[in-house]
Amino acid sequence: MDLEFNQAFDFGGGMNENENLRFEIIQLGAVIMDERFEATGRRNILVKPTVYPRMHPVVRDMTGLTNAFLDRMPPFPQVFEEIAALLAPGNVMCTWGGSDVRLLFDNIRFYGFDASLVTNAYINVQLLASQYLNHGAGRQIGLRSAVEELGVDAAEPFHNALNDAFYTSKVFEIVRREGMEIRTYVKNI
Repeated sequence: MDLEFNQAFDFGGGMNENENLRFEIIQLGAVIMDERFEATGRRNILVKPTVYPRMHPVVRDMTGLTNAFLDRMPPFPQVFEEIAALLAPGNVMCTWGGSDVRLLFDNIRFYGFDASLVTNAYINVQLLASQYLNHGAGRQIGLRSAVEELGVDAAEPFHNALNDAFYTSKVFEIVRREGMEIRTYVKNI
């Protein structure tokens, strides 16, 4: 699972950052894997930003997601049920680092949804890749670097949640091991 976010930007009238939600989900990408870690499907959930309705220029340039495109998508409250079904308890999220998990729950809390409807179990694939590639304690490798070092074909652009979820799943196929740690995100909701 991977997320892309929008955030506050000073467009000339002040920053207008919402201290209760600094990063607003605009895309959730997922590769669905079975118990044998084989891909069985993909999901791409696009979200209209409403807290930060105008796209931060850096986010727009990195993701290619524009207001004109996202304004046609449903806002987070309308896609939460779909997200909860995809990430239901009993599933395990594989993410690049732990920040996407935290930011997912920040968005759930902000909108007042029941966080128990979403799994809080996750595997930090970034940590597994860093260990596999002997990057040393405390040194985190970026997704693009891991993809390159592991020889994963990178035909699609990075910073697209669906593409990054796909790359994370490909890296996971290589670096997963018996006894890998499944972490539990402690929800402060």
